[in-house]
Amino acid sequence: MEPLGTVTLLLGVCLSCLILFAITKSRTQGKGRLPPGPTPLPLVGNIFQLKTNFLDKTLQQLSEKYGSVFTVHFGGERVVVLHGYDVIKEALIDRADEFAPRGSLPLADDVNIGRGKPFDPTFLLSCAPSNVICAIVFGDHFEYHDETFLALMDRLNENFMVFSSPWGQVYNIFPSLMNLIPGPHHKVATNNQKLGEFVSEATKQHKDTLDPNSPRDFIDCFLIRMEQEKNNGASEFSPENLLISVLDLFVAGTETTSTTLRYGLLALQKHPEVEDPASPGPATTATAMEPLGTVTLLLGVCLSCLILFAIARSRTQGKGRLPPGPTPLPLVGNILQLKTNFLDKTLQQLSEKYGSVFTVHFGGERVVVLHGYDVIKEALIDRADEFAPRGSLPLADNVNKGRGSIIFSNGDRWKQLRRFALTTLRNFGMGKKSIEERIQEEAHCAPSNVICAIVFGDHFEYHDETFLALMDRLNENFMVFSSPWGQVYNIFPSLMNLIPGPHHKVATNNQKLGEFVSEATKQHKDTLDPNSPRDFIDCFLIRMEQEKNNGASEFSPENLLISVLDLFVAGTETTSTTLRYGLLALQKHPEVEAKVHEEIDRVIGRARAPCIADRGQMPYTDAVIHEIQRFISLVPLSLPHAVAKDTPFRQYTIPKGTTIIPVLTSVLHDSKEFPNPTEFDPQHFLNKDGTFRKSDYFMPFSAGKRICAGEGLARMELFLFLTSILQHFKLKPLQDPKDIDLSPLMSSTGSFPRPYRLCVIPR
Repeated sequence: MEPLGTVTLLLGVCLSCLILFAITKSRTQGKGRLPPGPTPLPLVGNIFQLKTNFLDKTLQQLSEKYGSVFTVHFGGERVVVLHGYDVIKEALIDRADEFAPRGSLPLADDVNIGRGKPFDPTFLLSCAPSNVICAIVFGDHFEYHDETFLALMDRLNENFMVFSSPWGQVYNIFPSLMNLIPGPHHKVATNNQKLGEFVSEATKQHKDTLDPNSPRDFIDCFLIRMEQEKNNGASEFSPENLLISVLDLFVAGTETTSTTLRYGLLALQKHPEVEDPASPGPATTATAMEPLGTVTLLLGVCLSCLILFAIARSRTQGKGRLPPGPTPLPLVGNILQLKTNFLDKTLQQLSEKYGSVFTVHFGGERVVVLHGYDVIKEALIDRADEFAPRGSLPLADNVNKGRGSIIFSNGDRWKQLRRFALTTLRNFGMGKKSIEERIQEEAHCAPSNVICAIVFGDHFEYHDETFLALMDRLNENFMVFSSPWGQVYNIFPSLMNLIPGPHHKVATNNQKLGEFVSEATKQHKDTLDPNSPRDFIDCFLIRMEQEKNNGASEFSPENLLISVLDLFVAGTETTSTTLRYGLLALQKHPEVEAKVHEEIDRVIGRARAPCIADRGQMPYTDAVIHEIQRFISLVPLSLPHAVAKDTPFRQYTIPKGTTIIPVLTSVLHDSKEFPNPTEFDPQHFLNKDGTFRKSDYFMPFSAGKRICAGEGLARMELFLFLTSILQHFKLKPLQDPKDIDLSPLMSSTGSFPRPYRLCVIPR
């Protein structure tokens, strides 16, 4: 569909403003000296200035204008953006408590291969890390052909895509409006519901077989804790929080690793001049879904506003001495200045004008942006407590519906559930040999059994329909979150709920994922042995039983479902996307792949499987994995933070409740730390003598009190999966490596490689 002209769009905006300003009161925001930023339009904030598919690029552009801390408005939500190492470290590490709260994310809240033939590695690179999460959470893994597992993967992937899509970005700016608008952002809630059902079933099975003296997995541990705190009215260990915690683990532990590897393989195909010449292969054209234009989407939003804003009231926000930023327009904020598909680039441009701390308006929501290492370090590390709260993300809020989430909840609920998840993961071997063995088993299955089967024309193992559907839903949700639909939903959630579109898939996918989790929970209940917990669900069920008389316990069936979904989403789609990006990067840079092959042959050989102890003797491979994560900047803007009270920050005063965006890309692509930051170069993490070089600027997992709970697991997965693949295979790009495009398909909530196919040749 050909998008309508800009004149028509602006006319619609003007008409909307004329009507809305006559019948509504503007949203009052907390007083403060907010950072500078682009001037927001009414309702839509700065959405027209943000490229939702590449939000990190847009924010980078804004940082060039407004500095490392600036304010943008996502619809009516103001957001402070942190751009660059200094400000991100200051906020997330130095002042971690202040910046620890999780900002609002409406879309998440609402859900709370033949013989030598080319193939798309997305599926395979998603299954393996997700199965590792399954082993930790459920005490068992799935065959790759299991229908339940496939459905789980599908929903996790879909949710991850939606969150990073323009639809997800716009949802987070205008959550109320986007709830009225059809689109892919609705898939997040649907997917989460299905994921929740899956977790609930698993929890039920854990309860039935729970042995409190021998927890088997995360669910067992959670159930045991629930039982222990059943008389604690303030406990966060509830079935609802168990559900959300499991989903958090899945999301954080899958897509990150998968995408990093996918990007890495693509990059390694880019430089054939160093690699042995490969035999010519068939030319393959990869087709990709063309994202719906932001202009067309926003036109629908503006037209909807004419009707809906006559009966809507604006949310209130405190005032402060806010950082500078572009002047927001009524209603829309700075939306016209933000490219939602590449928001990080837009924010970078704004930082150049307004400095490292600036203010933008997403619709009526003001946001303080932190851009650059210094301000991000100051906020997230040096002042971690102040910046620890999670900011609002309507698309996520719409999914979670107030249930306890490891990723998105705040306060004591977040502290209880995060502490429990970390403890349980450690008890079941995260960073220890037991979980390493599970990853090795999955890594062996993926490259040796699955990819070999594809290369030699045999049937591949992961054909379970449930598993395939699961993978599909996870991927779809992740895409929707980063799409324009997701972006608009986060601006106008109520409106977007009434409008058809891919954003509705999030809820549908989540529903299916919930059914999957519910069934698994049910099976756990049936076989639960409280004395011998097998996995996360068993632990959660045991904790539920222990706290069953505690009216305030957070260990409930609902929280069990959400916790499991959190684990799935965080542990599947993220790892998967990282792996996909990694394989793509390696195809573009065959000289890098060749050096990794040499190091693998020298340190590991071909007779045994890689183990995590090998990493210390393989500085080049370790540097390659770090460079994949740095280069792709998988979560360019982190997840939103917030401040729980009026917070002095540098020369500004950020009002209580203001959303904070630390632009992690501004740290990972800082030219002072990484020369030629836009180039894929493992030398960024190597000393002159070839030893591995650590960097404080390496923040792919964020920093401070909200740093990814599964960082250790993800690092193990990436190393073992990638080395296992390259131990057995050589990548064969289907085009001249210099023509391989490593630029992301979209870059906002998440950064995604463009779809591709590749061949792998047995070594």
